[in-house]
Amino acid sequence: MKLSVGIRKHGFRKWYERELLRSHAHMALTFVCMVGLIGAFEAASEFRSWTDQAFDLLAVDAFSGDSIPVHLLTKEAFELYFRHLKPDGVLAVHITNRYLDLRPVIKTAADHFKRPVRIVDFDGDTARGLFRSRWAIIAADDTFFCHQGFEESKLLADRPGFKAWLDDYSSLFAVLM
Repeated sequence: MKLSVGIRKHGFRKWYERELLRSHAHMALTFVCMVGLIGAFEAASEFRSWTDQAFDLLAVDAFSGDSIPVHLLTKEAFELYFRHLKPDGVLAVHITNRYLDLRPVIKTAADHFKRPVRIVDFDGDTARGLFRSRWAIIAADDTFFCHQGFEESKLLADRPGFKAWLDDYSSLFAVLM
């Protein structure tokens, strides 16, 4: 759009605000991302500094849309989760995603800590406004899955060659559907 046409159409102030936003959007986005990263690092360091807890259940449900907070799915993160659980505690990880299959990530972490894992799928109910979801349940032993409600839970198959996610390694390409 030509400068004069834009000013006549929207008025100088509106045109200037629109151009300013357009030219500085990347800077604003960078700033927001940096604030988010700083918050995530502070939260992670605070969680690491907690004294060991004794939770019966710990749910990891930080997924928003289809973005993946990789730092919550590393071997080191799982080590922290298990440290804060009772010996017979259960870790529930929300892994619903349209584009990525996170089951191998969960399976390799559970195998590393020698814990059984099952997948629980909920198909949703559009009439009641409930969306589909997928949870990975990691227990201390298989007896947990004998409880009511786990009859339809699924075992996870091994994926040969899948490399565990670490604080210094992860690959989204390896989990693309």
